[in-house]
Amino acid sequence: MRNFLIALAVFVIVVIGFGTVIARIARKPAPPPTTGQAAGKFSDRTTKVSFITEGAIVGPENHRSIRIIVDQTERKLEILKGYDGEVIRSQSFANDSTAFTEFLIALDGFGYTKENPRASKDERGVCPLGTRYVYEASYERGEPLRSWSASCGGVGRLQGNIAGIQQLFRNQIPDHSKLIVDVNLAKP
Repeated sequence: MRNFLIALAVFVIVVIGFGTVIARIARKPAPPPTTGQAAGKFSDRTTKVSFITEGAIVGPENHRSIRIIVDQTERKLEILKGYDGEVIRSQSFANDSTAFTEFLIALDGFGYTKENPRASKDERGVCPLGTRYVYEASYERGEPLRSWSASCGGVGRLQGNIAGIQQLFRNQIPDHSKLIVDVNLAKP
């Protein structure tokens, strides 16, 4: 009986101690993000992001793509020719680290890094008569991100808010629609 009472007392002390630890953990607020740093592992270590709108699969002389690249110092729009990505026109705009951080936080909020792990990593040949969209990110360390979606009904690797992500990139370029008005992404 004495051993039973000792075991019961130890058990009660352990339960009370465990409950106290859990209560302290539950009350401890999460630390706020460091000032000047974006929240999330994606945004706080990202050095450059890009969005490519890839036209229909046609002959190389007629194939066009539009690439938007954003980093801490620059926002750039490039018009590309062929499948090797020859830059035929480019327009650059200044950027700063505060604007870049805000942009990354917004992308993070739209799920820029959310991927379907079962979807192919390779978008080539997908949606041949439509448009493919490629999303990339470079980091201080580690492997770069490369994801994609397409205009052909729900295919792709990216699972974030695709329309929101695309609009965020287009909003980085002043007069975006005027700069691309003559770019034919459809088959000739």
